[in-house]
Amino acid sequence: ESEAEHGYSRAELLALGFTEVPWEGFDPRPIVDREGRIVAVMAGQPHDPSYSAACMEVHDAILREGAAANFCKPSTSHRRGDFPAVNVGISYGKGQRVPSRLQNGALAAIINRLVGSEAVMRMATYASASLNLWAPRLHWHYADHLDALYSKLPNLRPNFARSVFPCAAFNFG
Repeated sequence: ESEAEHGYSRAELLALGFTEVPWEGFDPRPIVDREGRIVAVMAGQPHDPSYSAACMEVHDAILREGAAANFCKPSTSHRRGDFPAVNVGISYGKGQRVPSRLQNGALAAIINRLVGSEAVMRMATYASASLNLWAPRLHWHYADHLDALYSKLPNLRPNFARSVFPCAAFNFG
């Protein structure tokens, strides 16, 4: 097992000098390094019961769609963990000559239902707005470059109208 694959216990992390940060899960909280630079953000969620309900709706939809997908064992083990995950959106890698939309084959209907869900769209919008709040130059960089890409290749389309993220992953585990 490599160091990157090793899971650390709370006690091990505290012994390494990490600080436990109490958090209620709502108010945004930056994580800073010793020099005070923001290295991560716990974005929280709106103080709105309908947002929590939307998150639960997404949770239930992912469980339902995951059960319907009937994933085979080989597809459930990858670098992110031991669970099925499906990417959707625009990709440019693995030898592709031009950016293109990922093809989800037999899972396309399931993924399209999730991407089309108002609750999923709401979560994607919040994630994009959080990036804009905490890393506005990065958000602008995404938006600027994706606008140029969509202009040059109009067959490409974003997953979510109000999100700068060109790709998303649905984790079914």
